[in-house]
Amino acid sequence: MGLSLLLAPEASALQAPDPGVSPGLVSTAVRPDLVETQWPKHLPWDACPRPVWPGVRFTGEPGNGRRVLFVGDSLTRESRQRTTALLTEHGWNPTYRCWGSRRLDWGLDQVARAKELKQLPSFVVMALGTNDISWETPQTTERRVRQLLDRLGPDRQVLWVDLHLTRSSWLNTRADWFNGLLRRLANGHPNLTVVHWHTVAKAHRIHGYDGIHYSPEGYRLRAKTVAEWLDRVGSRV
Repeated sequence: MGLSLLLAPEASALQAPDPGVSPGLVSTAVRPDLVETQWPKHLPWDACPRPVWPGVRFTGEPGNGRRVLFVGDSLTRESRQRTTALLTEHGWNPTYRCWGSRRLDWGLDQVARAKELKQLPSFVVMALGTNDISWETPQTTERRVRQLLDRLGPDRQVLWVDLHLTRSSWLNTRADWFNGLLRRLANGHPNLTVVHWHTVAKAHRIHGYDGIHYSPEGYRLRAKTVAEWLDRVGSRV
């Protein structure tokens, strides 16, 4: 597009979001970015930058100026910049709420916070679960996934990135269980789309250096995969 988002001033996080702009154009209206005031000003190493609700909107197909919220952990954090570049080229306007090692209960809090700020858009990408399968029981994990889907509601398009791990046979089995859970839930939730990251990563022989986190090549492929799936869903709704 050749246009960057405005730098984010310390605006009130409760300001109402701006209206849409015409497809195929970039908004020239001067609107402040809205910065999450409850995020730490001095970020720890494992946190994403403070969530920003962009004031200037990118448009173009198939995003057509629409917003998308990402809720994720370190895998989202490390692929965030490449994902943003791909999405803004196609008219999407992403906001990220991500933090390393976070679990589904944190995701529930982030969705509630976004809703409180009137910053819960019609497209949400969920990328949590890696840290849950290691530390939580399957019953707790399934309950929280269902709670997230309930909180997001049936009228919002939810894309959930499935898990690709190569750390141990035990963890791989847990990841397979989680991916199967997502597929089963998608059968009963027409607004839920499972992003088949595991299938793509396996085909490209992506292995985490620690069995969880990827090389730059892996993160680039993850960003490309997520962007393509979002384009696919956005093109049909």
